[in-house]
Amino acid sequence: MRGVAAAPDGHVSIHNPWMAYLTDMHRYRRFNRFNLVDIYAWGGSGPGPFAPLSVDVPASAVEWAKDLLHQHATPKRWVAVQVGASDPMKAWRPAYYGQTLAAITKRTDAGIVLIGTPQEHDAIQEAKRVYREAGGKGAWVETAGRTDLKQLAAVLAQSDLLLTNDTGPMHLAVGVGTPVVDLSVGHVDFQETGPYGPGHWVVQPDLACAPCGFDQVCLHHACKDRLIPDQIADLCLYALKVGSFPLITNGIKIYESGVDEDGLTRYRLRSGREDSLAAWYGPFWRRAWFEDFTGLSCAETAPSEPPPDVERAAEILHALKPMAAGLLNSALALARLSHRRPLPVSALKTAQAEELKERAAAVALGLQSPASNPVVIALLRDLHNDDGLTLTAMAQSRMETYRRWQRRLENVEARIHSVMSRSPRVLINPQVELSRSTESA
Repeated sequence: MRGVAAAPDGHVSIHNPWMAYLTDMHRYRRFNRFNLVDIYAWGGSGPGPFAPLSVDVPASAVEWAKDLLHQHATPKRWVAVQVGASDPMKAWRPAYYGQTLAAITKRTDAGIVLIGTPQEHDAIQEAKRVYREAGGKGAWVETAGRTDLKQLAAVLAQSDLLLTNDTGPMHLAVGVGTPVVDLSVGHVDFQETGPYGPGHWVVQPDLACAPCGFDQVCLHHACKDRLIPDQIADLCLYALKVGSFPLITNGIKIYESGVDEDGLTRYRLRSGREDSLAAWYGPFWRRAWFEDFTGLSCAETAPSEPPPDVERAAEILHALKPMAAGLLNSALALARLSHRRPLPVSALKTAQAEELKERAAAVALGLQSPASNPVVIALLRDLHNDDGLTLTAMAQSRMETYRRWQRRLENVEARIHSVMSRSPRVLINPQVELSRSTESA
């Protein structure tokens, strides 16, 4: 079973680990390091080598695009731009686009191709006005609302770069082999939906609330003001191979897309700084989930230093171990009671109430640390998937769920122990160090 199914009681049941991960990762998305393309591919067809997105463009569409562009000018290069987006939350400010494009055309012979939908007309006109006021010099071709899908693909294929928000045309550009500079603002998380495969660039605001949640209503959109037009222009010029990489940046993080040793898309930080917890636990969970879901050994390098919150992580993992064992015993007790005839209804109710109480305490504690939060979310998903038809079958399923959670907790603790044993900063046995930190707490 690879996707969503209906359980016997009519509830949704998801047993494929990749698809379950897809539904749950929004609870800890700052630690997610899987692109959705890879999640769908590995959840559907299973492990395999990296395969790039590929779009075939009909010859007639190619000729149409060439004729359209040559009617206006013959610059050395064309920069395609999508100013708008389907959701205004994830669109950079049109005026900033205008300033950026003007800066690009002042420093290289480039023409500008505006793509998009008719609904983006006002945003395009605002960008165009600012572009002219800022002294933009390149040819300006507007195709928004004038292309079908094949023609849009052809225009992107004729372009040397696409500067865009997180949009559908961004993925189309990837498919025709055009490099992308993706401005990841609003609730967009490039780790999930950024340009797939090597050769692309992502800019993310360096802001504590970025990316924000899908259900969040933002009154300031401050993330958009962190992206400075001159810095974006510098990155675009570098992507066009006519400028140097902008090593000194303010308020942003720049990532370069690539493919890792496991054949999955990854984004490598090239400029800026990452939150220390996200920088450590992102790769950590990337390795842990990959090996859990596939049974394969992850080829990516493991962390060489302990997590920034190692003492708190050790304390919580240490406390969760007996709680997990207790939950497994409670499920075992329920299974035994379910075999008795007549059913001991009162005893079953008491045992179930105790199990729920123990589980609530374990979940509340486990959610407090990035070392355990993801496996707690997975536990809740697995509990939701318990779909036995009889009381005994449900109890057996519950036992397997708690065993799986217990194994995952042990695996996490072992991984952190392993990192500490290799760290030059650890002067004593990491097992002892972890025990001391938990005992003193």
